[in-house]
Amino acid sequence: MKLRIFGSTVRFRMRRPELANWLASGQQAEAVQIGPAPGDRWSYRLITTHGPDWNVTSESGQLVVTIPMTIARNWADSDAVSLEHLTPWGTRIIIEKDLPRRNERSDS
Repeated sequence: MKLRIFGSTVRFRMRRPELANWLASGQQAEAVQIGPAPGDRWSYRLITTHGPDWNVTSESGQLVVTIPMTIARNWADSDAVSLEHLTPWGTRIIIEKDLPRRNERSDS
């Protein structure tokens, strides 16, 4: 799973196997060691829930985005590439399917 932060937008991109794992297990997580100390580890996690609302938290170097399972499944089963949520404080969360690129070169 890839993570991109730009301004007040946080974008998660998942390949098909990651998306399938997320839906099957209820979570997909990654972490990065930013510095040498144990506290320099930063992690991010997407979790599905049976609740009705999105939830976004960040504490002790961990970003957690919780998404209702019905929304996640409907999006995953659709042709839509992205799923977006705007938090009350103005952060935009985007989850995208990282689909293989089509070869746009024509060999005619």
